[in-house]
Amino acid sequence: VNVAVDRFVTVGEAIADDNPEIKVDMYEACKEARAAGQAIEKLCESAESQMTSNCIPPLASCAATLPQTNSVCNNTGAGSGGAGIAGGGGQDSVPPGSVPHVVQPRMGVGGVSPILTGGGGEGGPPHLAAGNILNSRPHEHRGGLVRAARCLLASVTRVLLLADTVVVKQLLLAKDKISHSMSRLESVTNFTEFVSAFSQFGGEMVELAHLTAERQSDLKDERRRAQMAAARKVLDRSTMMLLIASKVCLRHPEC
Repeated sequence: VNVAVDRFVTVGEAIADDNPEIKVDMYEACKEARAAGQAIEKLCESAESQMTSNCIPPLASCAATLPQTNSVCNNTGAGSGGAGIAGGGGQDSVPPGSVPHVVQPRMGVGGVSPILTGGGGEGGPPHLAAGNILNSRPHEHRGGLVRAARCLLASVTRVLLLADTVVVKQLLLAKDKISHSMSRLESVTNFTEFVSAFSQFGGEMVELAHLTAERQSDLKDERRRAQMAAARKVLDRSTMMLLIASKVCLRHPEC
């Protein structure tokens, strides 16, 4: 998210450099967006590291913390010849007909081992205590993440609005240029002046066509998009009609 935000605000800063009238506001919005993205990254890294540090250790480390028992399966030393329940012949072998005595691990309240529950009973490892496992403070991380996300949304929306303002101003400026060129076309008196004026008018119409096409593709409302497409079609047909009518008028002034 932070990388995507950084790329986004880089484009916004480039737009600000090309448009001095929105430079201050755009840079401020980009700064807020970048700060929000960095805050989200730090919060996620903090939550991940805390979850990693509070995870339950592997089974091998848990087995190492179990209390030692005098099990009948313990080895009796070298040369015992397989001492144990099935072995026979070792010093600690169980006599025939006797019941082997196995010492069970110490149990906590309710017959549950404190080692497995992390209840903090006698002999239980302190790093498995319930207070340590659940001390991740998820609500604080979630609240901070929500606040940073809201700040990011607000700043990104502000950047988009400023960029949209630039596009609208470009469209209005292109329209004003075309209006001025059409006024010049109305005052031409010969074909040479007409060719020069119409060449300038055609270039400005091409620029307006590109701007309106980009604006049309950016519109989300289907109705607005259809209106923009219809207006562009009218401009295209009107330009061809203007060219033909102007040529006829200049070549046949008596008409």
